[in-house]
Amino acid sequence: AVRSTVAGRIERAWQVLDAHLAANGPFLLGKTLSVADFYLVMLMRWSRAMPKPATEWPHLAAVATQLKARPSFATLYQREGLTEWA
Repeated sequence: AVRSTVAGRIERAWQVLDAHLAANGPFLLGKTLSVADFYLVMLMRWSRAMPKPATEWPHLAAVATQLKARPSFATLYQREGLTEWA
């Protein structure tokens, strides 16, 4: 019961963020990439095993794709031993 309740809340948050990006994007602060976008992608990665991960929302997926294409993400993945997630 707790998981389904929390999953619903998280999905509503993804919906709000996706709508914000659709109206104001491509990043959380508009045209300016910020630390908030990197934090968002980290939270999105944590959702990868959820029934409906954050990448199911198109504007969230676009932010993740853009940030993961940066050379710094390749370095991060290598240093931390992370695997690709979406």
